[in-house]
Amino acid sequence: MRQALAILAVSLAVTNGANAASDAAMTGAEFLDACTRTEASWIGFCHGYIQGAFDGLDNVADDACPPPGTSRTRIAEDVVAALRSEPSLLDRSAATLVYAYLVANYPC
Repeated sequence: MRQALAILAVSLAVTNGANAASDAAMTGAEFLDACTRTEASWIGFCHGYIQGAFDGLDNVADDACPPPGTSRTRIAEDVVAALRSEPSLLDRSAATLVYAYLVANYPC
């Protein structure tokens, strides 16, 4: 729960309170659905999404510094846990939620 609140706080700050994901953006609900499937293709999709969010967001490397060995599996599990414990995150942009998780848990 504490992790979910940290993600929510950071995502609110990052988006200046903008709540919903755009129509084209993956939502937290869609991320939750994709990242809880057990098929290898969905696991690969989830890991690729996390990597893409990390690589594609402006300044994420300045804001989040995951230590060597931090796995995409760990990030996915933690973001999924946050989404399950805080339903208000489900309509937010999944990329923003991944970014918020990284900033909250691995500050530079």
